[in-house]
Amino acid sequence: MSLNAKEQAAVDAAVKLAEQHGKVDVAWDDPAVEGHIDYWRKAKVRNELVRTHKVVVGLDPFGKSVTLTSRTALAAGATTATTLGTTDTKKSKKDDAVKSKKRKRTRHEYRDPKELSDIVEALKGGLKPMIVGPTGTGKTHLMHRIAEMLDMELILINCKRDMLSKHFYGQQVIENGDIVYQDGPVTRACQCGKDKDGNEVEEIEVERDGKMVKEKVKPALLVFDEFNQCDPNIAMGMNNLLDDFTGERFIRLDNDGGRKVVAHSGMRIAFLGNTIGRGLTGEGDDLYVAQSDALDISTLDRVDVVFELSWNVDAEEEILRLKIGDDRIVKQCLKFRNQVRDHLKQGDTATPLSTRLVVALGNAYEIWGDINKAVKYGVLNKTMPEERALYNEAAMMAFGRDIQDMFRK
Repeated sequence: MSLNAKEQAAVDAAVKLAEQHGKVDVAWDDPAVEGHIDYWRKAKVRNELVRTHKVVVGLDPFGKSVTLTSRTALAAGATTATTLGTTDTKKSKKDDAVKSKKRKRTRHEYRDPKELSDIVEALKGGLKPMIVGPTGTGKTHLMHRIAEMLDMELILINCKRDMLSKHFYGQQVIENGDIVYQDGPVTRACQCGKDKDGNEVEEIEVERDGKMVKEKVKPALLVFDEFNQCDPNIAMGMNNLLDDFTGERFIRLDNDGGRKVVAHSGMRIAFLGNTIGRGLTGEGDDLYVAQSDALDISTLDRVDVVFELSWNVDAEEEILRLKIGDDRIVKQCLKFRNQVRDHLKQGDTATPLSTRLVVALGNAYEIWGDINKAVKYGVLNKTMPEERALYNEAAMMAFGRDIQDMFRK
């Protein structure tokens, strides 16, 4: 496997140090290795060092130092014990802050779910999909991606339990001494792609810096996030908007004199949720809903198709390999993930180890270079006290040590 310029530079630096000293321990913040440690964690870099140069990289599991050993130099009688830039554990907080800034987080790419093309085709055809999946499966990010693909204006509503009708449709407010109606996100979505007279247009004239200029407008992709938590009575108020039998979708605003707002013909609607919105119907649903959190059947009947997303295990592994670079630690992390998810399936825990949490684990490792800290701060501390022993047990099976005990005072 070919190396890029930075990876090759890391190889050259390791070879130089190892050949000079035979075996050398270097603190990770020593100028001699600055910028190379992260690349030495990569399996392909270490393999290149061993195969081509007979140099072995040993990484301190607590992220304090690295040991470079040249088998060739040792065989020729080079010095066998050298220490460079020993790390002072009593450094000031200011020094620690500077040290942390040297570590850079690796940006990972969003992975499209395999259902992407089907969801796009459904929306193009005017269907109203519901996209269901556990937390951290990328449902919300997916909508941003689709809106960009379809060149639509994304209007996303997070349906929290305490939201009122006015948060969806709008309300009367006092403006400059007059009572006017302030449209809500649903009402605005219906009017996206229209001029002030309600005509469907591709551009409108707006004032910019005292001049009238033409601005492109486009219909909306109206997305109801966490739709299973929406108040059933509020959701029922959209039934006319969700129907398309007459060819005219609309909402009627009782608080604005019964004004009828007709939706743009190109407007599309999608729903997101952790469950399908029928309340507590199975053991897995109790992570997200109470028995009463159920939508009216008349609303659910207007959903055309349902897509079920799950955690992308292949993408998770790719992300961990990118951020951690050490194949052995990556395998341990994947074993830990699988152990926790097995407990989730069995109903032993209510805190899922989502893709978002897997990414956070990788990010934490990039900051500290210490998998023990990454697991403790990124996962264990996020669990409920009664679940922590179970998670720690999974960590012990994966990493071979009691991580919780390591941080006890």
